[in-house]
Amino acid sequence: MIELNDSNASYSQNGISVFVKRIDADEDIYISSSCVFLSDIVTSGSIRAQYDLTVNGSISAGGDVEIGGNLGSAHLKGNNISVGGSLNVKDEVSCKSLFVTGDAFVGSVFCTNIEVYGLLVSTSMVDAEENIMVNKFLVALDYVMASGKVTVPEVISHEITAGEESIGKRILLSADILNNQNNSDSPTTAPSSIADSDISEIFNAHSPLAIEIDDCAVFLDRLNDDLCNRSYTDERMKEYLQAFSDFFPQYEELLRTIQSINPVLSKDIIDDDTWFDDFNICVGALIRLPLWFMESLVAKQLHEKILRLLSYQSTRTLYTKSLSTWTQVNYHAKYLRKTYVDNPTIRTQIDYLQERLRSNIGLKAPFLNLVFTQE
Repeated sequence: MIELNDSNASYSQNGISVFVKRIDADEDIYISSSCVFLSDIVTSGSIRAQYDLTVNGSISAGGDVEIGGNLGSAHLKGNNISVGGSLNVKDEVSCKSLFVTGDAFVGSVFCTNIEVYGLLVSTSMVDAEENIMVNKFLVALDYVMASGKVTVPEVISHEITAGEESIGKRILLSADILNNQNNSDSPTTAPSSIADSDISEIFNAHSPLAIEIDDCAVFLDRLNDDLCNRSYTDERMKEYLQAFSDFFPQYEELLRTIQSINPVLSKDIIDDDTWFDDFNICVGALIRLPLWFMESLVAKQLHEKILRLLSYQSTRTLYTKSLSTWTQVNYHAKYLRKTYVDNPTIRTQIDYLQERLRSNIGLKAPFLNLVFTQE
């Protein structure tokens, strides 16, 4: 057995033993201090490290690999691999069994059995001849495959194939994400089950689409929080996470907006008592809607409701005692003047609304009329 520690290291830095040359052995290797290897470790025997181990090259063992702390390397190959802390492998992990106490971040993994008690993130694939068990959640950008049982609370992947499943929640990625296709007018970073759905279904907050968007946003927020400070995730994963962190808050905001206007749009009757609140809710929602959503059924219904509200008030004399409500209506009226700039009928109704607002609040002083500047 070969023992490696600070006594035979190339040098020591900040209490960590550093080995510069490649290690080739035909016997077991025991590493008794925290070490960094700048090249490969290759042995026909086993490797046991008592503490943290970082290898800039590859680790290849004919026997077992047992690490007491965290393990980081470019490639990892062994018989049975056990890691007492977190695992970070840039490219491929191949072994008979993989056991990780903490989180595992890998390029791809090919094992007979996989057991991870933290989260497992792969920028490619997770492939097991028998079983996969992940205690937190599993992300694989390409696919998850096991001939035996896959047990995981939550999983994101392009494809999931298993002989038996015990999966709490799954989110299937669309091919557009994996191909890095991006159209700014129509985001493609949604799961396929969302991207392929009629977006107008989001109008119903209890629809499967709305619920999945909400669940997915929470799921990915948690994932992003876990990964945002981990510099060792590769560029593809960083871009992927950034796309989701940018995209799903839009869906969350959209969902909240649709939920806010749902009661107003579902009312057939317009009345004096609720007119101001209904008007502010509808125009406020219109302002918040993203451009790519403007052709949806919900957006069209929203425009129709606003026009009905304007038409209604043009035949009535409406008053509000709330200064904040009055201010919001005035702001929204100015916004609508710009929106319907080419529609003289609607602009006349807006002019009438703003005139009634002047009378309502009793504004006479010329300088206060600046509030109503026609734009």
